[in-house]
Amino acid sequence: MYGDRHGRLWMNSETGIICFDKKSGHSQVFTPKEGTLHIEGNRASHHQDESGRLYFGSVTGLTIFHPDDFYDDFQVQALHTIHLLDIRQNSNKTDQFQLEDRLAEFNERGYLLLQEGSRYAEISFAPLVYPTHQNFVFSYRLENQSQGWVRMDGRKVSLRDLPFGNHRLEIRASSFGKVATHPFFMNVVVKPPIYLQSWFLILAALSLLALTLGFIRWRTSQFKKQEALLQEQIEKRTREINTQKVAIEQKNKELAQQTVELQYLDKVKNRFFTNVSHELRTPLTLMLGPVNSILKRKKDDSKEKTLLQYVSLNNCKHPVRPVSVKSF
Repeated sequence: MYGDRHGRLWMNSETGIICFDKKSGHSQVFTPKEGTLHIEGNRASHHQDESGRLYFGSVTGLTIFHPDDFYDDFQVQALHTIHLLDIRQNSNKTDQFQLEDRLAEFNERGYLLLQEGSRYAEISFAPLVYPTHQNFVFSYRLENQSQGWVRMDGRKVSLRDLPFGNHRLEIRASSFGKVATHPFFMNVVVKPPIYLQSWFLILAALSLLALTLGFIRWRTSQFKKQEALLQEQIEKRTREINTQKVAIEQKNKELAQQTVELQYLDKVKNRFFTNVSHELRTPLTLMLGPVNSILKRKKDDSKEKTLLQYVSLNNCKHPVRPVSVKSF
């Protein structure tokens, strides 16, 4: 294992020449595609001379290079930007999952629109210059998300179920721990459904408020109508009670008047019968004295004596008393 002045470690392996960047932690494997003689290297055949040049043996020969050549070449290539190739988004027009080309819409709008029913998108890209001997590593991140850079296996980003709102997608290329100076930026707008949009929520809140106020006004009017009906019934019942009270008072007056009249009639009646009794008692008393005197003088049993005795006997058994009349 050999180091270079850029902080990288180089080693020979059975799968190619490996370069490890100690600063970034990234590693790179060089194969015949990148210019080595053979993919299988000889781990016992390697050397580094005083200038830093490296010699790695393989089953078919010796690969010789200087680490600075790769570093300087990457510094030049890293200045190139990333090019957007394609944007595909699922369609909300059919029930089946189907991707449609949305690159033209993106170029027209200037941002990628994701909305209900079509919140999945695939974004393909590539660097403008991609050297045959260099393997780029691509990463992406969403600036308003808590996660950091996400390393990708290829050149495609899949976006699905992003939170509603505005997002900024950043894609960058790196190699040997060096990051391209011109990453690719894309604005992504995830549009919420109608029932979650601000204007709909405000309209719904206003509608609910209007319904609430309308219901309160309706209930208030119903309460007022019930109160008015109850008040009318109370007043009607009060008038009936007052009418009955007046009738009762009038009846009481009539009864009081009748009572006074009956008392007066009772007095008149008592006075009348008292006078009658007195008028009857006086002559009867006057008659009883002479009858008794005649009976004392008569000695025979004549018919007149019998009648006189009968009169005297009745007056003794039933003397004339004052007449007492009960009031009803």
